[in-house]
Amino acid sequence: MNTMISPDAMPLGLSGDALDILMPMHLALAADGRVIRTGPTLKKFFQTDPCKGNTLADLFELRRPTLKTGLSGLSGHIGKPIVLAMRDNPKLRMRGVVLPCVDARAECLVNLTPGVHLGEAVRRYNLTMSDFAPTDLAIELLYLIEARGLAMGEAKKLIRRLDNARIIAQTESTTDSLTGLPNRRGLNRYIASADKLDAGMALVLIDLDLFKTVNDTHGHAAGDAVLTAVAKRLQQQTRATDFVARAGGDEFILLLHGLTDASALESVANRVVRAVSAPVEFEGNACFIGACAGAVLRPAGENLAFTSLLRTADKALYAAKAEGSGRVVVAGALPG
Repeated sequence: MNTMISPDAMPLGLSGDALDILMPMHLALAADGRVIRTGPTLKKFFQTDPCKGNTLADLFELRRPTLKTGLSGLSGHIGKPIVLAMRDNPKLRMRGVVLPCVDARAECLVNLTPGVHLGEAVRRYNLTMSDFAPTDLAIELLYLIEARGLAMGEAKKLIRRLDNARIIAQTESTTDSLTGLPNRRGLNRYIASADKLDAGMALVLIDLDLFKTVNDTHGHAAGDAVLTAVAKRLQQQTRATDFVARAGGDEFILLLHGLTDASALESVANRVVRAVSAPVEFEGNACFIGACAGAVLRPAGENLAFTSLLRTADKALYAAKAEGSGRVVVAGALPG
């Protein structure tokens, strides 16, 4: 008569090599808690061989469950999950399960995994895919997480590059490429902020004399050098709170904040014209230029549009040029 044996009752023995492949983070424990075998991956977690006289309690602290007998009572916890913390690295918690062992030398097996601390374990102990069981998808999940992190990082870098490119494009569109001063578009953007024009201010329109002669005599490179030198002189003659722009060609605009006295404005404009009119050296040649200025005041609280100020300053400039080079005309702010 044949007796059927239940598969559940059949002992299944695995060789050490098979255990290393299927459970590379296992420990085999003797009845007294000594570690008698360790999987190849788990060995990387320790500086010395954990099998040399160590008990499980020497290597780990039991975090869950709470057992009255501590780690020495794991043989009664077969098939149930546990959480261990490494003594050398308490922040690294290992999840595991206690398994029966058919080897007469061992009382039970403990199979471990870093769980949510997988990333830290991989970085800290230089683990690779070969350190995990062939059926373990944890390392692939880690690669997905790292790939997502890299993708997010690249996306952030791209966004920063696009933002920088946008800022550069905006700056270039409002800046004169030759002198570095704001151009007419930059001026319009500046005056679009009403708060910058709420207080009293003065507008000075400057036009160069003999600039065409410089271009005709010394070439356009000399003309560019003159414009660059004039821009620098205007910045030197104005304050950080003032605004200097190249309106186009050989024409420049100054916005002088807080200046509301006509005599003071005339004095400042004359000083600027004298500074601008000094010769500019270019390739050993002196480029002689001059300048005229038309200026207008905008008293504090006066509701006068910038276009009206500009028209008034332009009329004053033409009046100055009619009087000769180096002249300054300050006009009253006419409603418009």
